[in-house]
Amino acid sequence: MTVLVVAIPSTALVLPSVRTGGDASIHAMRDEVERVLADVAGVVVVMAADPAADDAAVGLYPPDGVVHLGGLGLPEATTRVDGAPRGLPVVEAHPGADLAVLACAVGRLEAVRSVIAVGVPASGAGVAEAVEWLAGVDGVDALVVAGDLSAGHGPKPPRPSVGEQRAAAHDHAVVAGVRAGVLEPELVADAEATAARGVPALTVAVGLAGPAERVTHQVVDGVGSLIARWPDRA
Repeated sequence: MTVLVVAIPSTALVLPSVRTGGDASIHAMRDEVERVLADVAGVVVVMAADPAADDAAVGLYPPDGVVHLGGLGLPEATTRVDGAPRGLPVVEAHPGADLAVLACAVGRLEAVRSVIAVGVPASGAGVAEAVEWLAGVDGVDALVVAGDLSAGHGPKPPRPSVGEQRAAAHDHAVVAGVRAGVLEPELVADAEATAARGVPALTVAVGLAGPAERVTHQVVDGVGSLIARWPDRA
């Protein structure tokens, strides 16, 4: 089995239908997201930290099977998800915003047949079990994980309490870890304090696929955004 592993930010700004106001940094982010998603096809697992995941990875499935971004003011952004990820417990609930954005970003791709939404704990608990599940499950063609790093950048960050210096240091260490294929436990432990929501899912990607072959990082609206692609895993 070959699994393509990709990381993109879970901001709605990655969706082409969302207006950007001509912001060059957003257009650059979108261009890179489109590049790493170009080969995503078939059955795709999308993964992000989610409130429904307490101490282990869970599948998220809304009662009608439809994920939408109405909570973000984008009710027209919808996609269907598969409700039966084999080997994982399933929570019948709408995914949180990060996971919903990833599902919509992937579900719009012409070559994608099915989207499976998987939430992981924000604490980073259960990473090893999530990696083991992905390594053993049949029929998954790609994994797309959240790449959101610290929300403490710039003069008006979403999380001012983080501090610019700490945000930059944490992002730098995570980017280096993704390139090297090792995310140290202290980075995962510090992710909640630095408002780096994507780190738990990135840890799963690194555990499954090792060093990434293409990694970019930029700051958009005060949040670090990591976009990456790993070599195909056979």
